[in-house]
Amino acid sequence: MINNKMNRYLFLIFLAALIIRFLYYPSEISFGYDQARDAYASLKAVSGDFKIIGPPTTMPDVYHGSAFYYIFGPIYKLFGTDPEVLSMFLRIYNAFGIFLVYFIALNLFKDKKIALLSSIFFAFSFEQTQYAMFLGHPALGVISTLVFYLGLSLFIFNKKKIGLSVALFGAGMSMQFHFTLINLFFVFLITAIIFRKQFLKINLKVVLLSILALSLSVSTFILAEIKYGFRTTNTLLEFLGGKSMDTTKTIQLENLAVVLKRFLHDNVYSFQTSRYLILPMLLITFYWVIRNQKYKEGGVFLFVWLFAGILPYISGGNVQTNYYFAIGASVSILILSSVVIVKIYEKYKFIGGLIFSLIILSNLKLVTSINPKGTLPEVNAQVGMHLPDEKLILDYIYQKAEGKAFSVNALTIPYKINTTWSYLFEWYGLKRYGYLPIWGGDAAEGYEGNLEVIKAQSKLPKIRFSIVEPKRGMEAWMLEEFTKDEDLFWELKEEKKFGDFVVQYRNKRI
Repeated sequence: MINNKMNRYLFLIFLAALIIRFLYYPSEISFGYDQARDAYASLKAVSGDFKIIGPPTTMPDVYHGSAFYYIFGPIYKLFGTDPEVLSMFLRIYNAFGIFLVYFIALNLFKDKKIALLSSIFFAFSFEQTQYAMFLGHPALGVISTLVFYLGLSLFIFNKKKIGLSVALFGAGMSMQFHFTLINLFFVFLITAIIFRKQFLKINLKVVLLSILALSLSVSTFILAEIKYGFRTTNTLLEFLGGKSMDTTKTIQLENLAVVLKRFLHDNVYSFQTSRYLILPMLLITFYWVIRNQKYKEGGVFLFVWLFAGILPYISGGNVQTNYYFAIGASVSILILSSVVIVKIYEKYKFIGGLIFSLIILSNLKLVTSINPKGTLPEVNAQVGMHLPDEKLILDYIYQKAEGKAFSVNALTIPYKINTTWSYLFEWYGLKRYGYLPIWGGDAAEGYEGNLEVIKAQSKLPKIRFSIVEPKRGMEAWMLEEFTKDEDLFWELKEEKKFGDFVVQYRNKRI
């Protein structure tokens, strides 16, 4: 399907994707509580503490999958528990999406120009660079979602029976990486109804192979359900039955428009001029593609991909801004844009070239203006937790301590959980300076972290460092209470800022 010339093109696109994703590496890596928690759990998972459930979701008794522990864990273990190496892996991993997008588009429209253009748009997509920069399990969901749609496109448009197994495996792995991607099974059902002629041709062998592929991908969920008395299944059944739903929340159809605008802004057109026309243009484009006999079936497939992917946003009282409910859904817009541009270019080369250039420039504008600051709050809630700043903080602390014992306390988000700083001191501080501090403040029990905790201030060393994390999500009383408690026993000698962090060097009051 790919000749040597196409190989070269795809390699160049892949190289461009890597350059864009590594443009500001490692200065924009964010490392907060979620990252430290997952790092600890991943290391335990590959060190004999087998895990069958992942981190909790926002729904009680529902958890993400644990498969990502066995991806993150070996990387952490092989490369000295260094988050920068994991971040490198995730950027390369995301860039491989250009190949999957190429083949999906090729399966849908049998046009190499459309396929190649789609992969270019994926390489330059600002949204995809945000996923690539994010040090968390949802970032893995982009590729698994594309595997799902690749399998479906193989099965429906290329009549490849193996595609059904590939699709179900991709859906199961996507659910592992972020539980809300369970909505891919809804997509599967809708496509099975629309393209039922192809689905009615499957035989028992294909069914059994597909069930096996799905079972393997969701095996940890199956084990967890058996072990914990089917608590997730029961919770979901109650939710679907309306028993556990928040009655204050209503269906919010306007959320769909908000999310679609965000997709278009982060992937296609972010300039202020004519921004109000971009959403109507998307709808008109879908109508034109679906009406065109040559592109009809592919257009319907993209329509289902997009709108089934964003349906989770209609629930809730407020507009949802979180990226994770629709991981991969916006790729359908990239492929759709490629179809339109190729068609326009056939008759009006200047206009087609102009639209292509605007899309590339729009994404580059966002990449160069936003990515140096790190991931958006919609991607990573703990804004400002930059790993380079955290390393500078530890360098400052150890150099100021001059090899002497010291205690540390921090005002953290989540409140009074020292997991982030415990990991940083164990990974960076211990390896570089040879010893660990004592945690001299409150530390909530039951959370990851190995620093010794001593609450009795009289038993602590004479040197103290107080850290205030970036204040987003922090209430004023928290800072007031923290400062008051620190001032009670510790005299402030010096205060320094590192990015959005504040670090105070203190001595014990006599």
